[in-house]
Amino acid sequence: MTEQEVAARHRPAGVSFVVALTWLVAVVDLIGGIALFLISFNRTAFDREAVDPALLRSFALIAIVVGLLTLLVAIGLATGSQFSRVLTVTIMVLRLANALWALFAVGNFLTWGLIAEAALAILIIALLTNRAASDYFRGRVTPPAPPRTDEQP
Repeated sequence: MTEQEVAARHRPAGVSFVVALTWLVAVVDLIGGIALFLISFNRTAFDREAVDPALLRSFALIAIVVGLLTLLVAIGLATGSQFSRVLTVTIMVLRLANALWALFAVGNFLTWGLIAEAALAILIIALLTNRAASDYFRGRVTPPAPPRTDEQP
């Protein structure tokens, strides 16, 4: 499908919202990963804590890689890529599973953040799997609804 054909299709508002959310998630992953990476070199921050700086660096690098991949997926979603849609749904299912696991494993430490991550994953999955999104990503053009004439003679 050419860029002109993709541009001619009307992108549903839900898909546009998912593209924006995906960009937001990617940027947060990148900023968080870079911040964790930089913090991991601060020896005074780990004097009192039982966190290994090398482990923190590993988590930070994973967050940066995931953020970069999420940016690529966001670009694909914006262009109407079915592959990006499937990849995004898969990533969101994994994020949902991770958030639910961490919610029970960590306990009260990050409860609201984990609930927000789970809710965001569910929202993105729902918006990418509804009929309008399916039609958009499969390249089906839905004709605009005819104008309503409520006037009676």
